[in-house]
Amino acid sequence: MQLRTLAVALVAGFIWSVAFPADAQYGETQSESWTVPRTADGQPDLRGIWANNVATPLERPVAFEGKDVLTDEELAELEQRIAEVLDGGDAIFGDGLVAAALGEDSPFLSFDETTGNYGQVWLVERDIDNRTSLITHPANGRLPALASAAAERLAELAGHVAAHPADSWEDRLLSERCVTFGMPNLFAGYNSYYQIFQTTDHVVILHELIHDARIIPLTDAPPLDD
Repeated sequence: MQLRTLAVALVAGFIWSVAFPADAQYGETQSESWTVPRTADGQPDLRGIWANNVATPLERPVAFEGKDVLTDEELAELEQRIAEVLDGGDAIFGDGLVAAALGEDSPFLSFDETTGNYGQVWLVERDIDNRTSLITHPANGRLPALASAAAERLAELAGHVAAHPADSWEDRLLSERCVTFGMPNLFAGYNSYYQIFQTTDHVVILHELIHDARIIPLTDAPPLDD
């Protein structure tokens, strides 16, 4: 039961972060009479189609240090900067949109200057709100430092890719081979829709991007054999 509750809570937290604007998160427009819909077995009902088109970056930019939300004036200024950046027509993915607007990616470079295969026409209109980061804990809005074991694994991967850039298809990253971009991911604005299926013992997140799916068990039962 603890595993089921934790898994549903994690999925709900992800959906809440990317699908609802700040005013809903902070309760300014959400009805006080609203209650969480639940399945027949009492779990939060997450089923449906969800969008991740928010411009809010995962981590808080240095320019917004110490601020969890922007004032109306600051938000209007950010919206103006974003509009100016997008006016160039280049595709700006994920957290790069706010980074470019704040000048952190200056001068801004197109996603693919050589072939020009991506432009803003491929992306949906982004939802801009007054949150400065999707991360709310820690309070600084930044990811904690990696554990030493995780840092070592990343260093080993980078070393392998540098030493064996194309000896085999297995040397290329999973994202480059369109096997998976991670699930769920926060790659907002491009193929960024999810469908969630839910049963008494599983939650499935199906992502529009390369039709990737993650199956999350809600019980301690061992996985079925292939």
